[in-house]
Amino acid sequence: MSLKISLVLCTVGRKKEVERFIKSLLVQTYKNYELIIIDQNRNGLIDSIVDFYKRYINIIHVKVDFKGLSKARNKGMDYVKGDIVAFPDDDCEYPFRILERVNEFFVKHSDVGVLSGMAIDKTTGKVSAGKAILKAQYMSAFKLAG
Repeated sequence: MSLKISLVLCTVGRKKEVERFIKSLLVQTYKNYELIIIDQNRNGLIDSIVDFYKRYINIIHVKVDFKGLSKARNKGMDYVKGDIVAFPDDDCEYPFRILERVNEFFVKHSDVGVLSGMAIDKTTGKVSAGKAILKAQYMSAFKLAG
């Protein structure tokens, strides 16, 4: 079973990082995804990158005249067509096969509504931010982790 994955990437002020993220998508083995870029730049900063990579992957490029991550993510939800929604940061890169693994997880665990991962520093291989949850667990509004 193949679930469509919608990736909502909100960005402002980053060019090379956005391109690195898109390049990390090009090498994914799982291809049933769309990339929705909510572009908060007012100067066309990433236009040429988006135009180039639209030849290779499904990119929906939405320019907005406001700034704010939550507002931009909400705007991105207006364009989602997938069964699974992810919100990658504009300075991250996805590891090889991650989309395939996410699809496999949700196919196997159809009762699960949220999957969270951790940020790993590419150079050191260590958790780079926040508290990492190292084992699967159920979360609620009252118990978010560990």
